[in-house]
Amino acid sequence: MPPPTPQDELRKSILATALGVTALTLFLGLWFSHHLQRREAEARLDALLEVAAPLLQAEPPALPPAPDGYRFLRLDPSGRILLDSAPGESFHANGEVMAALSNGRSLTHTPPHLTLARSLRDETGALQGFAVTRTTLETGLGLREPHTLWIALASCALGVLAWVVMWNRSRPRLELLQATAGLLQGDVREPVRLHAGHPYRAVADTLNQLADSLERQSRVISEQHHRQQVLLNNISEGILVLDNELNITGINPIAAQWLETGHPARAQGNPLYKLSRNPTLLSMIDALLETGEMKEAHLSLDRPGEDPRIVQLRGSLLVDKDQTVGVLVLLRDVTTLRRLETLRQDFVANVSHELRTPLTSIKGYAELLEDETEDPEAVARYGGKILNQSTRMINIIDDLLALTRIENADAPSSIAPTEILPLIENVAQLCEDAAVRRNLRIEIDAPDTLQAPLHAPLFEQAVHNLVQNAIKYTHPHTTITIRAFPSGNECILEVEDQGPGIAPQHQSRLFERFYRVDKARSRAVGGTGLGLSIVKHILQLHHGSIEVESTPGQGATFRVRVPGC
Repeated sequence: MPPPTPQDELRKSILATALGVTALTLFLGLWFSHHLQRREAEARLDALLEVAAPLLQAEPPALPPAPDGYRFLRLDPSGRILLDSAPGESFHANGEVMAALSNGRSLTHTPPHLTLARSLRDETGALQGFAVTRTTLETGLGLREPHTLWIALASCALGVLAWVVMWNRSRPRLELLQATAGLLQGDVREPVRLHAGHPYRAVADTLNQLADSLERQSRVISEQHHRQQVLLNNISEGILVLDNELNITGINPIAAQWLETGHPARAQGNPLYKLSRNPTLLSMIDALLETGEMKEAHLSLDRPGEDPRIVQLRGSLLVDKDQTVGVLVLLRDVTTLRRLETLRQDFVANVSHELRTPLTSIKGYAELLEDETEDPEAVARYGGKILNQSTRMINIIDDLLALTRIENADAPSSIAPTEILPLIENVAQLCEDAAVRRNLRIEIDAPDTLQAPLHAPLFEQAVHNLVQNAIKYTHPHTTITIRAFPSGNECILEVEDQGPGIAPQHQSRLFERFYRVDKARSRAVGGTGLGLSIVKHILQLHHGSIEVESTPGQGATFRVRVPGC
């Protein structure tokens, strides 16, 4: 049960005071009523005994008539009853007799009886006996009297009046307490309004100003926290913050996903070792705490159907006023950087190999040519070999330069609506001689009205590379089909061959520089390994894409997508 608030204490105090006033008023009223009743009974007894005394003292003594509720007695000097108006009732009046003997009169109250006794003496002062009258008083402060109800009602009314008065006087104080409690809890309610001249008016005005200031500050803090939360939730890097006990005090969704700690809100306040058992992360944090120096590590996270994600971890201590207050770990996805680094290394190795091979051949044939200067046929043969290898080198360098220009180029400025069919026909005509040499037939399937926004020379080069690629690798006496058609807001162009097909493990890397499925055959047909990479970058300039669909032994289809059809 929560502890009582100051407001509760004030309400209880007001209620207790009102109940106390009611009880005190009721008690005083009943006491006064009882006192008044006794005084009236005493006066009545005096009056009755004043009338009855001569009869009780006469010789012989006589009993006067007793009103209802009253009793007359005549006692001898020893206290023995001589006459009694109610002989059936008991009477013990030793105390009354002794008091009357010494004082001449005694009045005693032995609940429920009120007794008045007077000594009777003759002219000489000799004691003749005692005259006694008695009545019964209601006990319990006169609770059975008719006016008791009115006293109770008046007491309750006075208690209610006291509660109302105290409540009205205490209500401003209660409002101040409620406003103060709300401020402590950050709950800014309606301002406290007190009339001019009220003793708490200045305090209320100060509280209202404080409430306005707190509301403004709370709004600013809330907006800052919201912006920070949005930033943390949308940043591409993971952030993990730990206290000195390695409890999680901050984590964004990216870090929670990579470290598999569950929802960030539920991870708050939990020990890291309970939510993440990654040994690389825990070892790096241990080393960081031991040395105090920034540490770096890498995680390899498995992904279904994809290469592992490589996450770089960088940990450092959080220091405030020369005191270590926790640990900060930044997580960064470096998968792309790693892949690019691998591609760079492969590119350097491939370029070196591709250039070294024809240079070695040229060097060897040049040496042979030097030794065979007397043989015209040998000179011609070796010169032809040198020419072929130098041509191959020139083709590689030309393709590298073309690829570099395309990669570094912005979007072509001369993009314009271009008819697809004439462009395809021009490519087919350029490749006709090469197709005839391999007994291949080129078929075209495209509507006359199909257009797309293209840079015609670059796009024609991309289609030419695809058709040349199909001519080199398809089986002889087969058909190469070039088809184009609209699909939604895209223009799709396909080059389909009936060659040996491409295994699935090679399809994702076909568009990398110098990547070859069959390196020996590629060199035999004169390929540089850059044609498909050039096609990919040309399509990127057009905001398009290229994909391959192939089953080993059933040929391959290269599909180009260009938007804006």
